[in-house]
Amino acid sequence: MPTDLVTKGKTKKRQLDYMRLPLVLTPPGFETPTTAVVELVNAMPGQGVTSMFNFGQVTGAVLGALGQAQIPTERITPRQWQAELKVSKDGAAARHMASSLYPNFANMLIRKKDDGRADAILIATAQARIINRRTNS
Repeated sequence: MPTDLVTKGKTKKRQLDYMRLPLVLTPPGFETPTTAVVELVNAMPGQGVTSMFNFGQVTGAVLGALGQAQIPTERITPRQWQAELKVSKDGAAARHMASSLYPNFANMLIRKKDDGRADAILIATAQARIINRRTNS
């Protein structure tokens, strides 16, 4: 995701770069993706109001940019993709599975903070399996 480092008070935070987002989705010289997979998540108990509002804004921006680019979306819940791949919620398990399925990406999944990247890989993998079953039945 394209982000900018923004200073708010004395802290620096990453914020979605809304202007670059469409360029990431449809970079010049590349074919438009046939489908995008978006994880359907909900607010969780204990999460702050501000963080959930920011998360909702980013989700809306991504869905809006995908719609503008005319990229069809598939949506999947965490429970669905984890059940499809028989993987737990644990970030280390997701990184291990993604590295096993795609060894060429293993070096990008080493750090604990790479669990989001591993989740993205597994979300796409699970949805591809679901789509294949749907079209082949």
